[in-house]
Amino acid sequence: MPFIFSKFDLGGIVQEAALDAALSGAASLPARNSLSPTRRERQLPLDRAFIDFEPASRR
Repeated sequence: MPFIFSKFDLGGIVQEAALDAALSGAASLPARNSLSPTRRERQLPLDRAFIDFEPASRR
């Protein structure tokens, strides 16, 4: 069964080279507090998307 997201916050899309560098330990990804996320509803995140979910207590 596929996963289902009712809503999430999109912080941005990571470039492939930046993601490869972060996964290899050569660099780091942006800190959460440096992003300006936008709310997305009834969508699925795409490849290399920085996403965040609201806590279960606020759903």
